[in-house]
Amino acid sequence: MTPEFRIEVDGQDVTGRINDRLLRLTITDEAGVKSDRLEFTVDDRDNRVALPRTGAKVKVWLGWRETGVSYMGLFVVDEVEVAGVPEEITVRARAADMRAKLKEQKTRHFRATSLGGVIRRIAGEHGLQPVVSDELAGIAVPYLAQTEESDMHLLTRLARQHDATFKVADGRLIFIRRGKGKSASGKAMQVRLHRTDLIRWSAMLKERPKYKSVKARWHHRGEAKARIEQAGDGEPAFTLRHEYPSREEAKAAARARLRQLKRGERTLTCTTGGNPAIVAEAELVITGVRDGVDGSWTIKTATHTLDAQAGYLTEIEAEAKAD
Repeated sequence: MTPEFRIEVDGQDVTGRINDRLLRLTITDEAGVKSDRLEFTVDDRDNRVALPRTGAKVKVWLGWRETGVSYMGLFVVDEVEVAGVPEEITVRARAADMRAKLKEQKTRHFRATSLGGVIRRIAGEHGLQPVVSDELAGIAVPYLAQTEESDMHLLTRLARQHDATFKVADGRLIFIRRGKGKSASGKAMQVRLHRTDLIRWSAMLKERPKYKSVKARWHHRGEAKARIEQAGDGEPAFTLRHEYPSREEAKAAARARLRQLKRGERTLTCTTGGNPAIVAEAELVITGVRDGVDGSWTIKTATHTLDAQAGYLTEIEAEAKAD
C-alpha cells in the first residue's frame, strides 16, 4: 500500500508543490482540552518552497492511495522554522480553537438550566456549534456560578465534575462522556487491532486502586448538617473536598471521580500501520496478545506520522476502559 496525503493552505491545494519534498508529517490527536497539533517538514534544497504565513489555515487529509484519504482537521500555523544544511522548512500548527477568547475571565450565573444549556450558551457566544452527548445534555443545573472565571476554566471544571471531556475543533464545541467510545451523536467509535496488526506494544499493569467508593457532600437547604452521596461500595472510601449545592451534582461528582480512579489501573502504548480512523476517545479493542492486554481500552492520544523513509504509522496511548 502507498501512503497518501493532501494539504490545503488558506484554501489552496499545495500537495502537488511539496509531494516529492515532504520529509515528515505528524498529527497528534489528544483527548481533553489540549489542542491537536500538526507539524510537517519539507525539503527546501533550492529555496523554492513558499513560506506559509503565521495564522494561515491548514487542512490535512491522510490515508492510502489504494483506499483513499480521510480528513484529519483544520489547523492554524503558529510557527515556521527554516534551517540548513540541509535546507528544510518546518511548519507547526494547532487546531483552531479561539483559545484567547475562551480564556477571558467572566462573572455571571446560570439558573434553572441544564448542562446542555450551559454548553450551548457558551458555544453561541464564541460562534461555535455545540455538540453535546445526550447523556450529559439533560443533566439539571439548578444554579451555577462563574466568578472571575474563564469559559475555558468553567468548561474544564464541568468536564471534571461529570467525567467528561471537551474540545474545540473545526468550529465545534464538543462535550462528551470520557471513555465511552462514542461520539457526541452517540455513534460508536471503535478500533479493533489483532496482534498481527501491532508493530510494537507495551502495557503497564498497575495495582488496582485502593479506593472502593467515593463520597461527596452536598448542602440541603434548611439543614445545618451536610448530606452524603456515595458512588461504589466498600471501604476505603475517597471523600471529595468540595461541598456541592445539590444531591444531583454531588452524585455526578462522586460517580465521575470513581470512574477516574478506575482508569488509572492499566495503560497501553502501541504502534500500528497508519489508520486515520484511530482518534482520541475511541474504544480500542485488542485481541490475540495475552491476558492483561487483550480487551477494551480508551485511546488518550493518537499520533499519525507520515515519514518519507518509514511510511505511515499510527502510535496509540490508551488507558483502561472505565465501567
